[in-house]
This record gives sequence, structure tokens and C-alpha cells, in this order.
Amino acid sequence: MQAEAGYRALLADHPDHSDALNLLGVLQLQGGNAAAAEGLIRRAIKARPEVADYHCGHGEALRALDRLDEAEAAFQAALAREPG
Repeated sequence: MQAEAGYRALLADHPDHSDALNLLGVLQLQGGNAAAAEGLIRRAIKARPEVADYHCGHGEALRALDRLDEAEAAFQAALAREPG
């Protein structure tokens, strides 16, 4: 997948690039690898905790892992950052 290769190349040079971490995590989640997605998106949140979309994606990954209490907390964190 071309997008995945691009994100990985960017992360090789900039390992804390939050958008690349998040988008690679989204691709992993879409591909059925929720565990990898959760770790990648968690790293994106660490780099830029103010981004609501990251918390929402994290919640989706946690929900896929059946970690529902953590997923709810992630969704709440997203809403706290972007109530609309």
C-alpha cells in the first residue's frame, strides 16, 4: 500500500510525527490490526494530546480490542477537546 509506505518512510526520519503515526494507526485499524493501531495512535496522542481526532481513533482501536472502559475514556477525551 502506497500510503502505508509513505507514512513509514516519514516515521523513519521523524519518529514522533503525530499525523503520520495517527494515519498509519488508522490504516492498521482498517486492516484488522487493532493492537498495532492502538500503539501508533497512542504515540500520536503523546506527541499532540490536544488533537481530538487522535483520541477518537484511539477509542475506535480500543473498542476493537474490547477494552470498552478505556475506549469510553478516549471518546470522552475527544469530546472534551472538540465538543462539537
